Amino acid sequence: LEFLGDAILNLVVSEYLYHKYPQKKEGYFSKKRSELVSRKHLNLVGKKIIDPSVFNNIKTNNFKNIYGNTLEAIIAVLYKEKGYAFVANFVEKEIINSSFTNNIKESDYKSRLFELAQKRKIDIKYNIVKISGPDHNRRFTVSLCLDGVKKTEEKASTIKEAEQKNAKKTYKLYFSKIWKLNLN
Repeated sequence: LEFLGDAILNLVVSEYLYHKYPQKKEGYFSKKRSELVSRKHLNLVGKKIIDPSVFNNIKTNNFKNIYGNTLEAIIAVLYKEKGYAFVANFVEKEIINSSFTNNIKESDYKSRLFELAQKRKIDIKYNIVKISGPDHNRRFTVSLCLDGVKKTEEKASTIKEAEQKNAKKTYKLYFSKIWKLNLN
């Protein structure tokens, strides 16, 4: 359900931003969407609206993201049971217009890297290298390639987190130093 909820969340937020800010460019949409659907933001919203007692009998070592993951699953269930319009209203009210949106810090290296690479016409691709561990404690190994060349590989408890780690590492290794020297 998390997978479906994540896809629906991204669609709803993208559609909202596109209609609310028609004059903005793609880079703005990517950055803003990424802030709104970030694990940090979803965990904050989830902690606000999900009763913590629902997690009393869950066996996992990954409590760090359990609220955000559960919120994505709730979005999927709402979509399946109530439809797109209902879930779009829920996402707008609880996530897009949450009390936490003003506190989201720009720590999204994935969007930063995407913007820089897009300006320089560099292709970025994330690849899932390995999935390990039991269902309740998955570990994802994800690599990042620039123009088909593998640059970094990171592990995390979610694919998004592994992609963010890769983006941060790649951004710091290649863009913050080399690109400033060679391409500016």
